[in-house]
Amino acid sequence: MKKLTLTSILSLFAASAALAATTVDKTVMGGAGDYSTRMPIPKDNKNYNIILESPDATSEGAMFKGNGATVASLDGATNTPGTTSGAGKYPAWNFTGEMTIDINSAEAGNITALKTGANKFAWNLGTLTIKNSQSNSSTYADIDLGEQFRMTVNVPASQDSKLIVETNANMSGKNLAFAASNKGGLFIENNATVNYKVTNSAFASGTLLSIGQNATFDASESEYLFTFYSGSTLKIATGGTFRAQKIANQAGWNAEINGNFEYVGKGQLNVANVSIDGGKFVAQNFTTGTSARTVISGNMIVANGGTIDQKGGIELKGTASSTASLTVEENAGYIKLYDNNEYNGRLFLTGYAQITINKADAFTRVLSNGTSGNATLMLSAQNNTIIVNEQAKFGKFNYWNGATELTIELSAENSDAKLYIGGISGASGNTLTIENFADDMICFWTGDESKVFNYYETIIANGVDGNTYGKGDLTLVKGTLDGKDVYFLNRINVPEPAEWAAIFGAIALGFAVCRRRK
Repeated sequence: MKKLTLTSILSLFAASAALAATTVDKTVMGGAGDYSTRMPIPKDNKNYNIILESPDATSEGAMFKGNGATVASLDGATNTPGTTSGAGKYPAWNFTGEMTIDINSAEAGNITALKTGANKFAWNLGTLTIKNSQSNSSTYADIDLGEQFRMTVNVPASQDSKLIVETNANMSGKNLAFAASNKGGLFIENNATVNYKVTNSAFASGTLLSIGQNATFDASESEYLFTFYSGSTLKIATGGTFRAQKIANQAGWNAEINGNFEYVGKGQLNVANVSIDGGKFVAQNFTTGTSARTVISGNMIVANGGTIDQKGGIELKGTASSTASLTVEENAGYIKLYDNNEYNGRLFLTGYAQITINKADAFTRVLSNGTSGNATLMLSAQNNTIIVNEQAKFGKFNYWNGATELTIELSAENSDAKLYIGGISGASGNTLTIENFADDMICFWTGDESKVFNYYETIIANGVDGNTYGKGDLTLVKGTLDGKDVYFLNRINVPEPAEWAAIFGAIALGFAVCRRRK
């Protein structure tokens, strides 16, 4: 009796599971004309494959309400919205509100979640979530964004519109765009793997591309373009990976890298603020020429074991109203700058730029043969600063043009925070200001000390002793370091008052001896 009952119960559960997995096609006719006529997507317990249909004629596309519904799939490709007649109008599916697509499958392979085809979507003030209740690492949701998929908001942009992917997915299409909002955008949730093949993706001010913990977002197959507008943010959580070939040269966007940023493109990369907090910043496919660099217009911070592998160079490019900076914290990992075919691994300070060095020997140049050396520092324009709180070594200071301004701020507390310079080259007529100057704190790894001062028209050294020294008060004192001949920047040895008295006394005594002999 018990066995029979248990079998019956198990059969009942199996039948219920089979029923739950069954999906039913349901066509929904959209509203036309006025936004108030949006048609709600059915909201019940059935797993609907929703097929969108449009009225015979519409000027702004067929209109729907997400209605908080959960469906098995959304089909906007089978039918075509009505044609348009008004200027600036286009056939489109217009949605508002929240909706969930749950493919609810444990089958291996690809399951259709969203089909847009040759049509366009506009999603206003809502969240579209794509998930799989039967999470399976071998199941992928197919997400076709079609000709255009716009996540829009009303004015003002204090509201948001989100596309959330909570499952493994294959995403394709031509254009994905997020209007300016307050934290709207594309969210790849924890542990999801997304193969991304959308031709153009645009993120307006205030929006996010967020990669969750241990999630992978791979857009590296081709030059799919990402445009991050000023005020937008790329966030990569711990263990997460963002991989892409092409990012538009837009200023003012931000990157928060706790996981892996893998830029595999060949063109110049521009970004405002970058936080590498325990994460990895990798950009190693740059080609020759001036494009082989990452340009920072805001603040880059490397901390908590964070690392940089950069081919070519990193340029700090500020303005009179906004300094560009690179701060290497004491607990940072490494910064490796790799040679390319045109020039060696280097840092650029191109005006209103500042480097703060809190980690000893943080910078390494990697030569084309794989050996290590000291990075080159390229300098131009005015208001450039190096703050040396720990020992730092550079292979060379190269001045692009004359009249370059550089301030070196040495640590007043750490006597080991010395600056080693392989040599100076380039244009002359530059200005050097040294704060907290003391003997033996700046060393030139050069065999020709006569050239060092020639590159500076003005040197102002504000000493830790409270005195200010000019170019004529300084000299280079030969020494050795690591088996090399080097020259330390020191003050000219000017006798103290007591020493002057002894000298004059000796001179007077000499005159007296001479007179007696005569």
